[in-house]
Amino acid sequence: MSQRSLHNLLSLNALSALDVLIGLAEHMREFRSEMTSWIDAATARPSFNNRTEFLTNLL
Repeated sequence: MSQRSLHNLLSLNALSALDVLIGLAEHMREFRSEMTSWIDAATARPSFNNRTEFLTNLL
């Protein structure tokens, strides 16, 4: 295999690896966004103006 062919093959492998990393980063961004939304919804607390309102709603 010539040096040029080897260089082209390595360049192609590097581009493929970069493509995989970019795809992984995009999926991680989507996953983080979904998890953040889920956590926000799961930990949402109603806002209470005072203790009386809190206790009334608790009962």
